[in-house]
Amino acid sequence: MITPKRKITTQDIQFIKELMDANPTWLRTRLSKELCTLWDWRNEKGQLKDMACLLFGAAAWSCADRDQFIGWDARTRKANKHLITNNARFLILPWVKVRYLASHILSQIIRRISKDWLQIRSSGLST
Repeated sequence: MITPKRKITTQDIQFIKELMDANPTWLRTRLSKELCTLWDWRNEKGQLKDMACLLFGAAAWSCADRDQFIGWDARTRKANKHLITNNARFLILPWVKVRYLASHILSQIIRRISKDWLQIRSSGLST
């Protein structure tokens, strides 16, 4: 997993799991703030960064509405499904107030998802 200025390692994931196990009453907001503090994630004003959650995974094998919209028949879907992804999570924290934030986030995603996906999978995404 990669963030703008930090590559999240296997050890980082293990640390997060241990932090969650040690603090079962913490909700995502608290966990995010603690991680930002521990990893010194700050914005240009020196404030702790707000975290968002974006999660992508393999596209569903068959999705009639998607396939119809794209114009895929069964054979085309089988040949090309590896070129698309599924956005499984898109969480913007409620106190973050930025005009056109979702559009900004999506534009950032389009700039880097193919490269990130290629690091994990054997093929890139179609953009």
